Amino acid sequence: MESLRILIADDETIIVMDLKARLERLGHRVVGDAVHGLQALQMARELQPDLIIMDIKMPRLNGIEAARTITQESPAPIIFLTAYGDEELARQASRVGAQAYLVKPVADKHLVPAITLAYHNFRQLLAFRKRLASTPCESASPHSCHEPILRIFTLGRFTIQRGQELISKEAWSVGKAGARKARALLAYLLSRQPYGASRDEILELFWPMREYEIARGSFNRTLYALRRALEPALKTRQTSTYILQEQEIYSLNMAQIWLDKDAFQTHLQQGTRWWARGLRDEAYREWQEADRLYRGDWLKGVPGVENWCTPLRQQLRMDYVHLQFSLADAAERQGDFSRALLYSQKALEQDPFDEAINERLIRTYLRLGRFADAVDQQRFYEARCQDLDISPAPDLLRRAQKLPVD
Repeated sequence: MESLRILIADDETIIVMDLKARLERLGHRVVGDAVHGLQALQMARELQPDLIIMDIKMPRLNGIEAARTITQESPAPIIFLTAYGDEELARQASRVGAQAYLVKPVADKHLVPAITLAYHNFRQLLAFRKRLASTPCESASPHSCHEPILRIFTLGRFTIQRGQELISKEAWSVGKAGARKARALLAYLLSRQPYGASRDEILELFWPMREYEIARGSFNRTLYALRRALEPALKTRQTSTYILQEQEIYSLNMAQIWLDKDAFQTHLQQGTRWWARGLRDEAYREWQEADRLYRGDWLKGVPGVENWCTPLRQQLRMDYVHLQFSLADAAERQGDFSRALLYSQKALEQDPFDEAINERLIRTYLRLGRFADAVDQQRFYEARCQDLDISPAPDLLRRAQKLPVD
C-alpha cells in the first residue's frame, strides 16, 4: 500500500506515541497529532491528511462531532478508536462517515487491514460520488435538465427559491408533521454533502423507534413530499434534477443548487487568501459579501434538526465572529473606526462573554475618543460575568489603552 499522510487525534499521549511509531514503521507519515476535537478540526482543514485516526471520547469536542464536521469540510477517511466495544458508538461512527472502528489496544493485525480498508473504501466512495454527480443530465428526462437552479438559504430563516419563485409552505402539502419531516430531510441531505446518506442511516435518524418496514414507508412518503415540493411538475418515475439516488444512497445535485452556507464560506476563505497576499481592498470586499450572506444561525428554527446540526451551527457561528474581527481590522486600516465599531458590536452579539471581543470593542471606543463608552463596556462585561458566576478578565480597559494605534 502507498505511504499515507495521517493525522492522529487522541488525548492520551502514550497512545499517540505508540500509534505514531507503528505507523512510521509501516511506511506512513504522521503529519500531526491533536489532543482534542476542535484541534482535530483545525488540523484537518490545514493539513488535508490522507487518513485520520481519531479517538471517540476527547475533550472540548468528541470524535463523533468532530468527524461530522470534517466529512463536510475536509473529507478524509476516518478510523475511530475507543477503549471499549460499544454497538451504539459504532452506529454513530457509521452515521458520520467513519470507514472503520477499532478497540484499544489495537494490534498490528487489526490496524493494517483497517487502514487499507478505510482508505480504499473512501477512494471508491469519492469515485462513486463523482459518477453520481454527473448522472442527472445524462440520464434525466428533458424536463429535469431544464429545471432552474434552486437557491437555498440556511443561514437564518430557512427558505428555498426555485428560479424567481419562492417555494411556499403550501407546496409541502403533506400535513404539518410530514412537511416538517420533508424540510428536515432536505436540511440533512444538505449537511451530508458531498457524500449523501444511506436510506438506513436516514431511517435510524428520523424514525429510530419504528419497525423497519413502517419506517421505510414513512421515508418513502417524506421523500415523495420533498420531491413534489421542489419539482411540482415531476411525474412518477421521472428522474429528479435535485435529488440523486443510486441504489440506497441519496444525495443532492449541488450543480443545480446554490447554497448560502457554501457561498459564505467561499467568500470568507477567499478574503483570507487576498489578505495574506496583501490585497486588502479585495479581501475587504469578499468579507463584506460573506457578512451580507450570514443572516443568522444555520437552520435556525427548523424542527427536527437539533440532534445533528449543532456542531456545524457552532462552527459557522465561530466563523462569523472571526469574520467580524477581520472586517474590523480591514475597516481600521482604512481609518473607518465607526464601521470597525459596528463589526465589533456584531461579534459581541454572538458571544458577550468573550474576552477578546470585549477588549476589541473597548479599544475601538477609545480610538473614537469615546472614553465613557469604553468604561461602560468594561462595567457591562464585568456585570454579565458576575451574573453567571464567571471570572471576568482583569481590566480590559487598561490593556486596551496600552495597545498602539496602527
